Amino acid sequence: MRSAVLIFFCSLLVSALADQCADGYHWNGKLNTCVMPVQNYNTYQQSSDICTKAQGALFSVHDQNSNDALVGEARMYFIYMYYLGATRSGDSWKWIDGSAMDYTNWAPGQPSNAGNCLTADVFSHQWSVADCATEAQAFCGPMKK
Repeated sequence: MRSAVLIFFCSLLVSALADQCADGYHWNGKLNTCVMPVQNYNTYQQSSDICTKAQGALFSVHDQNSNDALVGEARMYFIYMYYLGATRSGDSWKWIDGSAMDYTNWAPGQPSNAGNCLTADVFSHQWSVADCATEAQAFCGPMKK
């Protein structure tokens, strides 16, 4: 009986969290935020514009657990390479949502000079530099306040 009551209250909590997500987004408990997959292949700017129109931004990643959770999200949607919300200016990288670049997960030989945008690979869980005109999929997260 206790476990049935606990399951009921947990389902109410998950339902309440999911209801706070904007249209097109769904709740991801591992990321502790709402997520919207962009399954069409787009350039970095097109992906960023899609997120902005959905009142969000391309995802910024601040720790290994979030990186792994986003990879898990990608696998659910059969997304294998996706844009993250960072760009390079000179030698420095910045998240477009304004948050600190306090974690990186570069693949061997990265960051390269191949471009000024950032992609993640679902197989290696690692990041690579891409030309911003490369078409990839993406994930939007809520805009940081």
